[in-house]
Amino acid sequence: MRNLILKESKKIFTNPSVTLNAQTGKCDVIGESFIENASEFYQPVFDWLNAYTEKIKGEMVWSFRMEYFNSSSAKVITNLLKTLKRYEQNGGKVTVNWHYPSYNMTMLEDGECLSDVSRLKFNFVLYQASPPPRRTRVQIKK
Repeated sequence: MRNLILKESKKIFTNPSVTLNAQTGKCDVIGESFIENASEFYQPVFDWLNAYTEKIKGEMVWSFRMEYFNSSSAKVITNLLKTLKRYEQNGGKVTVNWHYPSYNMTMLEDGECLSDVSRLKFNFVLYQASPPPRRTRVQIKK
């Protein structure tokens, strides 16, 4: 089974970097997930996860280090976590690490909500970070 690597993209819509390692079970989702069609972006993640849980059946450690995600992404991430919970209920070992930046307590609250909804135990990890630079508005002269 191959690893899955999806590179971060920051265009009009942004997607996180996703690295899923079939040999170690280490899975990282890092960045922003502001995607118009989140289901389409995350489909390869679900395909990989289904193959891993059927063929490898190893321990998995998922680390989320999200800076932002929109409602479309939240729905898909919730479904991903529920899939991990089913794997855990069927005997798989799953660890979820939810990293949140010191400047954004909303990400901690979002992680707590996702943990409750999915019924997965999260390890909450605070990291020190500076907020991203504020976007400035362009002045248009008439």
